[in-house]
Amino acid sequence: MATEVKTTTRVVRPMKLIGLICSGIAWILMIVCLASDYWVRSDTVKFYQGLWNECGKVTDATPPPTACTPASAQSQAYVQASAAFIIMSLLLALAGFVLGLMAFFVERFRGFYKWAGLVLLVAVLFALIALIVFPAMFHTILTEELSTDPTALKDRVNWELGWGYGVGWGATFFLIGAALLFLFGKDTNEIYETTSYEG
Repeated sequence: MATEVKTTTRVVRPMKLIGLICSGIAWILMIVCLASDYWVRSDTVKFYQGLWNECGKVTDATPPPTACTPASAQSQAYVQASAAFIIMSLLLALAGFVLGLMAFFVERFRGFYKWAGLVLLVAVLFALIALIVFPAMFHTILTEELSTDPTALKDRVNWELGWGYGVGWGATFFLIGAALLFLFGKDTNEIYETTSYEG
């Protein structure tokens, strides 16, 4: 008489873990991006600006390097809107990370991976809005201010996006990766085998 043994092998894939790590890295990068004063800078006039501070004035000929004013004193709504979108993206990234943690460590919450992915996609959308609006509006306002004095353009034409802005893009790419891994990455594979023994 033959004896059959059925075995099930469960192969765990690290896709969800990698997604969890990516969302954690994105969250940390968002905090750095939010805290940075180097979203836009100019070496020629010693000016830099972030979401919270503006150091030096665009219209000053030679601003002192330590003359910083808080963003609340600025009248530009685009800076405040960009900060609001980055904060919303940060909070959604945290929510996606927590949902991913719950799904990873608690078996009955495995369905939370999809929710985490969707929340992270919304965080990506908010981050993209901030990262596109900020430099576009900065350039528009700078062009308007400098068009009144064409000779001022000679010294202020070399503007760059700073490292804080670049960190925001890095966080966005990590958010995209985490969202895709949570939504489409396979968690496990089950392999079924039947072995017959004759005896």
